[in-house]
Amino acid sequence: MRRTIDLCADLGGALVVHGSPNQRQPMDGDDKHVAYMRATEAYLAIASHSASVGINYCIEPLATHMTPIINSIDEAMQIIGHLADARTPGLCTMLDTLAARNSEIESVPALIARHAPNGFLRHIHINDRNQRAPGQGNDSFIDVIWSLIFCGYDGYVTLEPFEYYPDGYSQAAWGLGYMRAALEAASNIRQGAPPA
Repeated sequence: MRRTIDLCADLGGALVVHGSPNQRQPMDGDDKHVAYMRATEAYLAIASHSASVGINYCIEPLATHMTPIINSIDEAMQIIGHLADARTPGLCTMLDTLAARNSEIESVPALIARHAPNGFLRHIHINDRNQRAPGQGNDSFIDVIWSLIFCGYDGYVTLEPFEYYPDGYSQAAWGLGYMRAALEAASNIRQGAPPA
């Protein structure tokens, strides 16, 4: 984890996303609680190093079918809450729309409204529940974009498809076009709270 942080800093980056469900599986004989405590210890061990080189190390909550450890933003926030000063770069969290729509109790806009204003939510992955780019499935993202605008979010929003249909270049163009349209539609909403 420290080597990844150092590599990111050397390359001029500002953010590392720790997703990797395969790196988050309980060891033989461990239950979820023991594995969560081990993960907490590892994240806290790198927090000051990450802060010292100006890197935001994002704990990515993942869906329960991918890993039994850290499936919600609240679980990530519990880890971050152990830090004496959780507002320094170091540790933060992020939101993956696919994972959130599969594991969280709250809607994606509600999660953004709760976590974006406090500064702990520092990265967004946009993807449809069908694992393709936005606009290639049934999920709407106008409410997500509007929530980010409404809450003053100023971090990165990235496309993260897993199925490249019909190919990577076409999907990138499709997803980017869809998100530009969603941004325009969300920007035209002038008043009121984000859609629920």
